[in-house]
Parts: sequence; C-alpha cells; structure tokens
Amino acid sequence: MKGVNMLKVELAKLKDYRTIRNLMTKSRTKDFRFYSDYNGNILLNILALNCYKIFYFDSLIGIFLKLDYKKQVLYIPFDDKNVTLQDIVSLLYNYFGLGYSFDFFYKGILDFNISYAKIKRNYKVMYLNLSNYKHTSDSFNGLYVQKMQINKEEKIRVELQNKIFSNNLDRRELTLKEILQEEKRKEFIEDLCYFLKYNDEYIGYGQIINSSEGFYLINFGIIPEFRGKGYAKYFLNQLILKAKEFGVKDLYLKVENNNEKAINLYKKIGFIEVFNVASLVI
Repeated sequence: MKGVNMLKVELAKLKDYRTIRNLMTKSRTKDFRFYSDYNGNILLNILALNCYKIFYFDSLIGIFLKLDYKKQVLYIPFDDKNVTLQDIVSLLYNYFGLGYSFDFFYKGILDFNISYAKIKRNYKVMYLNLSNYKHTSDSFNGLYVQKMQINKEEKIRVELQNKIFSNNLDRRELTLKEILQEEKRKEFIEDLCYFLKYNDEYIGYGQIINSSEGFYLINFGIIPEFRGKGYAKYFLNQLILKAKEFGVKDLYLKVENNNEKAINLYKKIGFIEVFNVASLVI
C-alpha cells in the first residue's frame, strides 16, 4: 500500500485544537479524492477523546473522528496526495479494529478491492440543467406517459415498483402504507408522479420530489419484460420535459455504481456526475 508504512495515528489533545481547526478551515477549498462529511464541533470531539491525528512522516495530513455510539469513523483530510483509500482503510483496521463503518464521498473511480472491508453502499449523484433542455427521443406506437391519480392508483404503483425492483437486493418490497405516508410528506409533488403505459398496460413508474437538497428523480424504472427496447430513454425524456414545464431548473438523481446500464442512459440524456458516496464496513 502506498505510504502506509510512513503513516501513523495519534490521539489528539486539547493543545492540538487550534492547529486542527486552522487546517480544517484551509482545507475546505481543496478538491480531495475522498473525504467524510463533517459539520460538527471539533473541540467537543477532542475533549471526548474521539479525535485522532494522521501523520505522513512528520506532516499532519488529516484526522479520524471515531464515533463509538454509531460505530463509525469519519476521515477529514488536510492533504491526501500521499495516501490512497487502501492506506486509510488499513489504518482504520489497525488502530480501531473490526465493526466500524467508514462513510465517505469520492470523485472518479476508486479501487474497492479490500479483503477485510465490505461495501455497504456505493452510488453516484448526477445532475442535469433543465434550462436549455430540448432533448427528444424516438416515439413508439402505443407508448405514452400518464400522471398518477392520487388516492386511486396507489395499489398499482406498489405492484409496479415491486416488480421493477424485484432483483434489487438492497430494496425491500414496498407497501401501500409506505406510499400513503410518502404522499403526506412536504417533498412529495403530486403533479410529478407518472406511469409509463404501453397501450393500456402499466409498465413503468417515475417521480420527482423536492427534497432539502433539490429536485430529485426517484423510483424510475420499467418492468423487466419491456426493457431493452428504448422505452426507458423515452420515459426519462418525458419525465424531464414534465419537470421543466413544472418549473424545475436543476434536476438530480442517485444511481448505484454497479448499475452501468442506468448510468449510461443518464449520461446519454445529459446528466453529469457530481460525486460518489460510499460506505465500507471494516
């Protein structure tokens, strides 16, 4: 592992607070390859003996925050040019042992071939600016989108989504109760829930919500027997046009990094990668 023999970890003490705080402030403008999200009080973490300094030879290059109540470790880098993901995971394993989760953001491609770390999640966030979106896709006889009728077609949506995502081991079966609860949330947009239909058959579903992070495309897909025909591209284009008509200017989505077909479809439409999110259990 690159640099791992030159790395060491030390528990941070109160006298280190000013140095760590200044380095954290300076590092906010840097573009790191991978890092954990943190917006807490670093002083409290030092006092609670949760903060560990990471050295490359004698240079302080980052910190670990060991959150025992969550069995989680966060990594906040100050300089990552001399370390790899494998180096950081190796340090976590050597100093904290097994059972901790390591959640982080990353850009590009990272090597997750680490024998003692299990990938719990690994997805990317993608973005599309709708202001100048004019993309059109092929039309198909009998294929069209239809807005979902709230308080009437919820059972259809449950059955359809469970069929669409039946092979996704990370998604448990959806229930009618969950749909009804979702429709009461403030991020739910009644006018941006659509079915894809072939003649009179329901074959796809997708919706757009307004979360605290922005407008997101979620639950998008079509049932297995209608895939590979270009219908998904048609459906996605129609949903984007509906969102644009609604007034959405910036649209985001999350997609699993092992779903290459979906990623390629989103890229063809014009979505670009913003960042990736991963979680390893060590």
